[in-house]
Amino acid sequence: MAGRPAPGVPRRPAYSPKDRATMWIDADSRIVEDPDRSERLFWNNRA
Repeated sequence: MAGRPAPGVPRRPAYSPKDRATMWIDADSRIVEDPDRSERLFWNNRA
């Protein structure tokens, strides 16, 4: 779901398998493109 989850939190684009935009929630929240990509690809290649 795209949008702004709370005041002061960055606007978030809709997730898609191509971009994999993910909200990284921390003291300074931000949008991260395809976090842990190498780990995801490792496990995708083992399935």
